[in-house]
Amino acid sequence: MPFNHSVQKGDCMTSIAAKYGFGKYETIYNDSANAQFKRDNPNPNQLKPGGTVVIPDRKEKKFSKATDATHKFKVKIPKAKLKLELKDEAGAALANKKYRLTVGNNVYEETTDGSGNIEKDIPPESTIGTMTVWMDESDPAAQVFQFQVELGALEPESTIKGAQARLQNLGYDCGGLTGVLDAKTQEAIKGFQGANSLTVNGNLDDATKNKLKTVYKS
Repeated sequence: MPFNHSVQKGDCMTSIAAKYGFGKYETIYNDSANAQFKRDNPNPNQLKPGGTVVIPDRKEKKFSKATDATHKFKVKIPKAKLKLELKDEAGAALANKKYRLTVGNNVYEETTDGSGNIEKDIPPESTIGTMTVWMDESDPAAQVFQFQVELGALEPESTIKGAQARLQNLGYDCGGLTGVLDAKTQEAIKGFQGANSLTVNGNLDDATKNKLKTVYKS
């Protein structure tokens, strides 16, 4: 029997699907009962906390197999894809830099690509990751940066908190993720608008939201 799931901070459709035993999040996301939810959350990787998604019944698969024999079954376990683009304060890509990404018990130690990008499959239930980046691994005195990555916590750019998170990550200080369009946030918006040839008014208007979505590549 279908039931409701209340979206929490850190949820995405992949993590919800994994929680309830679905191999593909599309089975839930594209269900007709979730048509309005899908319109309210057009990006399955960025869900608004507090929303309600209907979890449909799972379809059982039946197989006829001989007894007194060993049979192998492959179960598809969903994975969440983490994409990061690393840049310095001037906006230049941190290309070909050694990094270590720790997510739960998984450790990925490689180098960024020529554009400073990282793309990894991670467990869908993950909520926190730790990233360490070496600016020059051959120089012991070179800078090493370490920061936490909140997985699944980014709200859509249409919300104030979602816009603040993107602005902060792009180098525009909002004074924290308050969820309030205060003076500090408006100054950050103005800085972003001025740098992207938008009308500088400090408002989170449609043009600014669309530009944030494009620039942030979420």
